[in-house]
Amino acid sequence: MFAIVGMEIFHGQITFYGYNETSADQMFCGNPKLNGSQFYTNHYCNNNFNDILRSIVVLFELTVVNQWHDILFKLSTNE
Repeated sequence: MFAIVGMEIFHGQITFYGYNETSADQMFCGNPKLNGSQFYTNHYCNNNFNDILRSIVVLFELTVVNQWHDILFKLSTNE
């Protein structure tokens, strides 16, 4: 339900084109407001509400804290 609401509200605001954009309309995830933001520099443009699968992934990451993969890596290496 929350994924669908997120898609209705935020669909199309961020688009993942990769990080070697050459076209001006594709730079900064298609949103010039993200220029210089941590969202863009940390390569989170693939986290968006453009389809149901990505919406569920975003909600999962928010549920288990956004950097869950870093926490898991640190626990597995005992750092």
